[in-house]
Amino acid sequence: MPRISSFNLIPPSNWLFQDIGIVAGKAIIAKKYKEVNKSLKNAERQIEEFIRQWMIQQLIFAYGYPKDWIGELIVIEERVHIGSGRYRADIAVKNRSGDPIVLIETKSASCTATDLLHAEQQLKSYLSATHSALFGVVTNGHKTIFIKKRSNPNTFERISDLPILEEMLEEGIFSQTDVESGNDAENDNDNVPGSDELIYPSAEEYVHAFKAIELYMTPNQRAMLMYHYYAPDQTVTMTELAKSVGYTSHRGGNLQYGKLGQLLCAELDWAEGIAISVLAWFTPPYDSPNRQWLLTLHPEVSEALEKLGWK
Repeated sequence: MPRISSFNLIPPSNWLFQDIGIVAGKAIIAKKYKEVNKSLKNAERQIEEFIRQWMIQQLIFAYGYPKDWIGELIVIEERVHIGSGRYRADIAVKNRSGDPIVLIETKSASCTATDLLHAEQQLKSYLSATHSALFGVVTNGHKTIFIKKRSNPNTFERISDLPILEEMLEEGIFSQTDVESGNDAENDNDNVPGSDELIYPSAEEYVHAFKAIELYMTPNQRAMLMYHYYAPDQTVTMTELAKSVGYTSHRGGNLQYGKLGQLLCAELDWAEGIAISVLAWFTPPYDSPNRQWLLTLHPEVSEALEKLGWK
């Protein structure tokens, strides 16, 4: 029998990785779900993040991976390059050289058996493209598939369970150095925002995302977005954005525009840099006459707003 336990719903207030926009955005959506439905019952059927958070906890409590690996060796949104395409695994467990060993795909609890099989095929392509990765897990919280890559990188077998850390150590897959605390290994530059050319969503993708999050947006968030759109060259400082809706300092603007960015990150599966970067790019203060960072709306965002007809 697999060691993995039955699904349990973790409240968004206890979620890990909330410094990443995609997770913070899902937490906002989960809060709205609770307001509308008076509880979080069955929220995992609509919000996949509940499954990911549960699976991260399984790695710790069922499979013996250290808590201090979270954020360092247990990461989310791990980049996978397949040819010219770039994809992301929902969870990765890595060694201290930055090499993924386990890749995990999580799906919402409403995911069908057919959807799970499709996710399994997707995961196999990730394992093939990531030469160090040996194990894969696909789960919707109720059904879980475990796979192992054989010596031939395109050959896989289903296995009964994911090995616990102790078994991984005995087989030499992880080393004692991996278990020891510290951050002396080489950084994985593939996960550093800006280390690779970013590909922003298309205008159509932004249109669909804005439509999806419109009910979650506050009046101030929408007003700041439109102020940004109508600004000269669609470029503003955060202080200007904040004051446009009555905040006395840039902090209120940072908070609300950041939450808007988080909602977009969640809808677009965007996990690059800070949440606001999904809306705008930043020009350093030395190029600004008032020594503040300048935010320029992405052309795709501008085009999306035109197509939506928002004013």
